[in-house]
Amino acid sequence: RLAYAGQPQQPWIIETLVQIEARHHNWLQVEKILRKSLSAAGDHTPRFEADLAAALLAISDQATARDDLSTALE
Repeated sequence: RLAYAGQPQQPWIIETLVQIEARHHNWLQVEKILRKSLSAAGDHTPRFEADLAAALLAISDQATARDDLSTALE
């Protein structure tokens, strides 16, 4: 997280932080990181878009499990 705070545009730092947050099921944080990173992603845009889609699906799955259909359908 410290490396991301210092160099948020570095793809390897973004990928590493996304992996760490995903392992801890912090899907909202993953979404936030990827949305911010997509504007400066360059060649990494397809990868970040795919990761963002997976994070959004995980957020929806968690909301469905909590029976929170309004959030699940966003």
